[in-house]
Amino acid sequence: MTLVAAVCLYTACRVDKNAPYLLIDFADAIQTNMYQLGQVYMQLVQKLCLPIPLVDPCLFIRRFCDRLDFGAKLEDVVRLATRFLQSMDRAWISTGRRPNGLCGAAILIAARVLNFQRSTSQIVRVAHVCEETLRKRLTEFK
Repeated sequence: MTLVAAVCLYTACRVDKNAPYLLIDFADAIQTNMYQLGQVYMQLVQKLCLPIPLVDPCLFIRRFCDRLDFGAKLEDVVRLATRFLQSMDRAWISTGRRPNGLCGAAILIAARVLNFQRSTSQIVRVAHVCEETLRKRLTEFK
């Protein structure tokens, strides 16, 4: 019952289009395996034939940047990372990609352009992606 309730809340957030929540946030809140929660989500969506809109990765930029402590330059990093995401979208790089990896790559590039020394491991921890995914998104954007 807890899994279904969490999935319903996550689905409402997805339909809202402005709620910056990931499935992992709900899995953490109810202390369960994200993949198990994902299975319940997929079953619910399929059984109810719900039209779930795609997630706009730009929703997560500020949230991830807040955790990376950019200080007074936070707005500059957010703005530049958002522009990189928009560029990825125009180049169809974002199609079929999860927002975490796209955000991580955009933030890492923006941070380096603005002379912040953020490591890939810092980005990986904040964006909840593996290093290989981050490397792939960076290569695609290059």
